[in-house]
Amino acid sequence: MHLHCVRIRNFRRLKDVLIDFDPEISIFVGANNSGKTSATLALQIFLAGTKGKVAFHDFSVDCWSSFDKFGDFDSTAQPDTPSPACPTMSMDIWFSVEDSDLYKVLNFLPSLDWKGSLVGVRVEFSPVDPDKMLERYREAKTKAKPHIQVGTAERNAYHPWPKSLSDYLDRS
Repeated sequence: MHLHCVRIRNFRRLKDVLIDFDPEISIFVGANNSGKTSATLALQIFLAGTKGKVAFHDFSVDCWSSFDKFGDFDSTAQPDTPSPACPTMSMDIWFSVEDSDLYKVLNFLPSLDWKGSLVGVRVEFSPVDPDKMLERYREAKTKAKPHIQVGTAERNAYHPWPKSLSDYLDRS
């Protein structure tokens, strides 16, 4: 059995990346800022299960506006509009499995009649309870609202924390 490939989504600058591995040896080679360190760190975090090491800034920058849309969506004001999804960070891990190694992956197989050679597992980081997260964010935003000050020529604008769900998650 060997690691066949991984697909990383929404981890740092890796929006949606597929990495194929050679059965013998694989080496990450590329220019600076091409994602080598991010891919290595993602493998470390996802495979070791170190959820305490995942921070808001580990989500792809492309997700930040999606978090804000998710946090600002008001279903009462837009009853016919579907609620935006809360972004997730994930890794699909595919193993090439020989018959002699099937016992290692039995818990992942859909049935004992399985005849394939690849077995996949998805590991995903997302809020345990998105509704509870939204509730806490909206409470903090409601407390901040009376303190918002509009800017004028003589005075700068002031908007206390949190300005958005991404701002809230960044400091939570």
